[in-house]
This record gives sequence, C-alpha cells and structure tokens, in this order.
Amino acid sequence: MGREKYLIERDGRYFARIVVPAELRRILGKTELRQKLGPDRKVALKKLPRAVADLQDQLDAARLQASEKAQTPETVARLYYERELARDEQLRFGPLAEDSIVEQLLGRAIRPALLDKVRREAGGGSLAAVEPILDAMIEAGDVVAARGTPIYLEMAKAILRARTEAVTRQVERDGADFSGKPTDPILIDPAPVVPTTRPLSVLGGARVLSEHSTKTLSDLLPMFQEERRVADATADEYRVAVRMAEEHFGTPKPICEITRQDILAYKRALLRLPNRYTMRFPGMTVPEAIEANQKRATPYPTLSPATIRDKWLAHLRSVLGWCADNGIIPDNPAAGVKVDEGNAFREPSRYPFTPGELAKIFGPPLFAPEVPFDTRHWALLLALFTGARSSSELARLRLDEIYTEQGVLVFHLAGASKNVRSKRIVPVHDELIRLGLREYVQMLRDKHETLLFPDWKPKDKINDWFNRTYRHQQGVTGKGKVFHSFRHTLKTALARAGVAKELNDLITGHADQTVSGTYIHDQATNMIVAMAAALNKVTFDGVDWRAIRL
Repeated sequence: MGREKYLIERDGRYFARIVVPAELRRILGKTELRQKLGPDRKVALKKLPRAVADLQDQLDAARLQASEKAQTPETVARLYYERELARDEQLRFGPLAEDSIVEQLLGRAIRPALLDKVRREAGGGSLAAVEPILDAMIEAGDVVAARGTPIYLEMAKAILRARTEAVTRQVERDGADFSGKPTDPILIDPAPVVPTTRPLSVLGGARVLSEHSTKTLSDLLPMFQEERRVADATADEYRVAVRMAEEHFGTPKPICEITRQDILAYKRALLRLPNRYTMRFPGMTVPEAIEANQKRATPYPTLSPATIRDKWLAHLRSVLGWCADNGIIPDNPAAGVKVDEGNAFREPSRYPFTPGELAKIFGPPLFAPEVPFDTRHWALLLALFTGARSSSELARLRLDEIYTEQGVLVFHLAGASKNVRSKRIVPVHDELIRLGLREYVQMLRDKHETLLFPDWKPKDKINDWFNRTYRHQQGVTGKGKVFHSFRHTLKTALARAGVAKELNDLITGHADQTVSGTYIHDQATNMIVAMAAALNKVTFDGVDWRAIRL
C-alpha cells in the first residue's frame, strides 16, 4: 500500500492527508493536515509524494517547536516517547536497517523480558534507569532542570512512565502491530507549555553565539573536517553537500541565519533535482538545473529518496550538528529533517550468502587446492571472516595494522572512514591462520610492501570484479547477493553460533570498542580474547576449508 495510505477521496477530489499526533495538535490547532491533489487519481498519485513531504515538514516544524519548549514533566515525557519511537523506526526501516537485521531479531527475543523489567521499575518507582536519560536530555539542552530538585524528580518519574509505553509499542511492533497508541494520560492530555529562554546575542535578527556564527558553511567546513578527521573520499562528499546547499540558498548565508525552514525548502528542492545534474547540466547551479530539467520534454530522473536522505541531507545535518555542538549556533536546524517514505515494510536490499553459495564462491576453479593464493583469494576470505563494511575498508589495510595483541593476531581496521565504530580491532580467525595468512603477510614485508593488497592501487577493483564477474561465473546470482553480503553472512553466522549481541557488535563495528566496558561486564574477561573465542565459533557450513590449500 505504501504512500497510498495518505491518499483520500472526498466528493470526487483527492487529497493528501496526515493525522496530527495528539502531542502536536495544541501547536498546529488541527487534528489532521490536508493538501489538494485534484480530481484525477493518476495525477494525484504522482503529486502525492511531494505533498506528503510538505505535510511532514509541517509536523517536523511543530515537533521542533515542541522539543524546544519541553520544560514540564508532561512535555519531557512526550519528547522522550516520540524520540524512542523514531529511533525504533530508524532501526526497522532506516538507511542502516539492512545492517541491523540480526539485532532486530535479537531485540524481539529479549523485548518481552525487558517490558516486564520496566513495568516492575515503574511499579516500584525506581528512577535509577531513567535518571541517565534525563541527564542526557539536560546535557543536550532539550530540558532545563537541576539534578535533585523537585522538578527534576517529577521529570524522571514522567520519563519512567513514558518508557513503559515506548517499550510496549516496540513489543507491539515486533508482532507487526503498528497501530498502538499510548494509554498513559501523561502522553495524551494536553499540557501547558513553558517556553525555553536561551541567552542569545542578536545581530539583524540572527542567532549569534560566537565569532564563528557569522561565517558560512564553506568557511566552517575545514574546521569540521579537521576535528572529525574526515577521510579524503568522504571529505569530497561533504564539500559537494555544502556547495549544493549554498547553491540552493543563492548566496552563501551566515550560518546563524540558516533556519529550519531553509533546510525544509532545500529538501523539497532536492526532491526535484535531476540525478547527476552537474554532468547533465554543466555549469548550472541546483535551482538552474531543476528549472532546466523541468523544461525538458522528458525530464531526467530525480535523485532517489535514499540518496537525499543518506548523503546530501545527512552530510549537511552532520556539519550543522557539529556547529551546534561547538556553540556556533544554538541548535541544529537540520535535526529531524528527512524524506518520509512512509512506514511500509522495506525488503532488505542485501542478504547473507547461503551455505550452497559459499561453497560456490570458495570452490574451484579459483579455490582449487593447487591454485596459489593472490589478492582475490585473500580479499574474499577477509571479507567473510572480518565482516568488513566494504572492499575499500580492506584495500586500506596496512601490514603494520596486522599484529599480535594480548596473545591474539588481529586486524586493526583504523583506515575505516565511516565512523568511530568502524575503526575497530578484529581478531584473525584461526582458519585464516591455517590457510597461511601469517606467511603471506611476512612475504609482503620481505618485499618491503606497506599494504596487505599492494596491487590494489590506485583503485579498489575487487568489489567490481566480484559483483560484475566472479559471482556470475560461480552461479551466485540471487537478488541482493553482492560483496556486501559477506558482512551480513558473518553477522548472521555469529548470531547462529550463539555469540552474544555485545560481542557480535564489537566484532562487526556496530559498537564502539573504546567504550567496550559497557558491553563486557566480566572484569576477568579480556576483550580481545573474548572476541577471538566468539569469532572462532563460526565455521560457515557449506565450505570444506580443509580441502583448500595454498
């Protein structure tokens, strides 16, 4: 059904409609939002995505207004509840949903017990679990309250009640019921809103907090990239994201003048922007390319929602979020701005390999016993046994990043470009050692090489070779079976081997190893040793590893 759930027909005319959540009706003064689409159903369906985006923009603006005014126990509870459900939706349907399939399955298994636990805590009035949540909201500037004061305790109790409701919704969603509504009055009854006041300097109506507040996005981007240590490839994307936004604005705006409405308008422009516009309309800016494309008899296809969401809006949101974190602007005007694709189930685009497919990939003629290993062999083996996010993550692996730590041979994936969780240590699986990885590494060192895959320069070619050639040669042609499937295969294999989620996440980069104490509770447990033991539980049924020889 998808977006059509937002389409209604009244008296021969079609409308886009979104029901206003109860907590926003006081702000919007309406129970639903509508936009006219005309009498023709086909035309209405074409207009529907953009109309839904416009209506969602109004809801997003109201949510921001509500969050900025969260100063009572009731509004704090509602803010927490809405954010928890939004995080849940991101896990299930967001851009990284395919990476979290196993995590979702494990979540479903433990959620009933978690619900019992939070209900007991709510019944007993224990605030130990919710005080850190409230503290984080205070630290983020969403709430103003001093720890230990009466209002702080009232807010904590309100979050305790909202937490029970949030986990209840998650359990309902695990059962495919997305219709659940809160029953606790604290999340239903309208509550008075007390505005938050923040001391700001004002210059021409703009929000000026520091000497950097009047600089442009282009001015601040180098500072952002230096602090974040953004990799070269990603740095290029950030530069393009900033350039595109400033093209839309017309002239580079001081960052203190960029409003949420500016970002919402930019999102709407991206929905109309033809893909590869710089190649199709050389020398044109974003607005010019949109206008030129609309004048074509057959317009070029526009950017996909995923590209807008995961690249151009995400990069812009990161830069603006950094500015807010560093006191340059009071808040992130791009927070929560997204392309709404509805809540319909999205089939994963990547799947793990089956045992039969693994047997083909790691079988003859490439993996025949008499064939000596080269880059192709080791690249596929490491992709499977490390759960690398991409082939380029492996291409950057240096020989000095393969060493022994705490008695375990490890890969230090420090060249990862995605985030701090990607920069992780992964133990070397015993099967790789048996197959001769130590000897292969020493042979490269004797040749004074610096990279594990020296012939992978200047361009990573393994991903293309595997996806376009090798898998087809081996008869692995199923939907969603690509190089990235190696990562899903390891994640799934770890879960099936009974490896705890915490260790699974540490190995595959879904958890930050720098704070691994949060996950490894047994003080006698050595993190690297525990990860190695967990990884070596995985054997990958379907492949006769003993038949593979150097």
